[in-house]
Amino acid sequence: MKNYYRVFGLGPEADSEEIKRAYKELAKKFHPDTTNEEGDTTAAFSEITEAYEILGSPESRARYDRQRRQTFFSGAETPGDRKARAWEFNGVPSPEGPSSPSATRSHSATVKVPLRLAVGGGEVHVTGLPGGMYVVSVPAGTSAGSVAIVETPQGQFKIRLVIEDDPPFFLKGNSIEMPIRLNLAQAVLGMRKELSNPAGIQFSLEIPAGVQPGAVFRIPGKGLAGGDLVIRVEIEIPRDLGSEERSLFARFAKKAGLQL
Repeated sequence: MKNYYRVFGLGPEADSEEIKRAYKELAKKFHPDTTNEEGDTTAAFSEITEAYEILGSPESRARYDRQRRQTFFSGAETPGDRKARAWEFNGVPSPEGPSSPSATRSHSATVKVPLRLAVGGGEVHVTGLPGGMYVVSVPAGTSAGSVAIVETPQGQFKIRLVIEDDPPFFLKGNSIEMPIRLNLAQAVLGMRKELSNPAGIQFSLEIPAGVQPGAVFRIPGKGLAGGDLVIRVEIEIPRDLGSEERSLFARFAKKAGLQL
């Protein structure tokens, strides 16, 4: 299923204003009447328009999100590449229900995926099950413990998702922690730092002057399943200063009233 959020460089947690703003920027950039370095932009503009028709309306977006939670794949099934047919989110029942014949024989297994994939969405290939390889699509924002239901020749398998840390990103519950390293000047004077989240979406973080080691900046709702993105500050102390640099720093320390 096409990921329309990815067209705008956003995740499924984006609000309507973020989607509208991204659409306007991309539509202006890729409009066929606009002269730019992108070459023929007709196809790109068509995709942008299609994505906004789906995500720009609350009703169509809600339908699309429901489909994403239940649909993994498009394309025909081939032998040895059978598709998982349902995904359970936080206990939502599989569409097949308990009356499915295969439900009488249920097995379980786990599959590990990197944190970036869980945040941005993607596919994992599951091997070692009866019948060959199975392709499981992981919707963006999927939390640890979610379950994919796979029908195999030997019955139903519940594939439970295990999310692995993907440095510099670390999962703490449903929140994602990432450290940032600042040099001494950046910490003392403050700055605006450009960062990327696990899905590769860039954002700016304002670092106030005088920030302390271990300081935490929390961006609500940017983790998994409603968790936060937690940014923790590390400060790098300069090493191997030359005599001139040491002299300058000593003068600064004296003037700033720092005790040596």
